[in-house]
Amino acid sequence: MGSKKNKNKTRRVKTKALAKKNKITFIITSILVLVLFTLIVIFLIFGDFGEESEKVNLKDFNECLFENGMRIYGMQWCPSCNQLVEMLGGSETAGSLYIECSEPINQRRCELEMITGSVPEIQVNEEVYYGERSLEGFANVTGCQLYSENYV
Repeated sequence: MGSKKNKNKTRRVKTKALAKKNKITFIITSILVLVLFTLIVIFLIFGDFGEESEKVNLKDFNECLFENGMRIYGMQWCPSCNQLVEMLGGSETAGSLYIECSEPINQRRCELEMITGSVPEIQVNEEVYYGERSLEGFANVTGCQLYSENYV
């Protein structure tokens, strides 16, 4: 009789343990599915599908902007300036197009060349540009081709 009780008790303990294990597995699986779903949604909303990066060589495009009189004056503490630099492919790619006014070597130049005195200041042929701050906007005002076989 004691043996039968022990077997039943052992079965109940094993059943409870299995139920607990299944519950934990379900919770972990649910969390993983939720995280995966969230990542997919974020990618679909904010993802770069490579359309622009496949067609544009930013270094060549920035050189064209520079050759056509565009200058961007900024300072490293300025969030809008940093966004422009990133849009242009980073500080190395932006090259001489972007003048960092917080650097001692450029301070006098910025004082002499800037018109508004506030950053970021975008100039095209020594006139302040107030148009769209995008690659397309810059292409339109300078005549540089944004999507060109020459840049690929």
